[in-house]
Amino acid sequence: KSNYGHQEEYIAGNYSNTISYGAFYGGDDGEIIFDTDNKQKDNILIIGESYDNAILKLLASHFNKTISIDLRNYKHYMNREFNFEEYIKKYKIDKVLLIGNVDFYTMEEFFIKGGN
Repeated sequence: KSNYGHQEEYIAGNYSNTISYGAFYGGDDGEIIFDTDNKQKDNILIIGESYDNAILKLLASHFNKTISIDLRNYKHYMNREFNFEEYIKKYKIDKVLLIGNVDFYTMEEFFIKGGN
């Protein structure tokens, strides 16, 4: 997803909307997929919240596929529960990165579940 956020437009002076964190770095979508189509690199699953928005493009540039999941918004955007195991298999994930405040991962509603 090359159009996530408007960093390049802001820096080039070509974005006329009011600057905000979400507009600059990208929104809090339930799922964002970056694909550099570089099969020599690993695939990564990032589970986070808005703290990761500022570095998603940077991280994605170092991987083949980067799948970013925001558990706060996943069910709303995807119309289903997040399934960790499904993502590991479907995207052949090599690495997993958890980003965010530790409180986020200790709240029962955001426990990461897999399989059956």
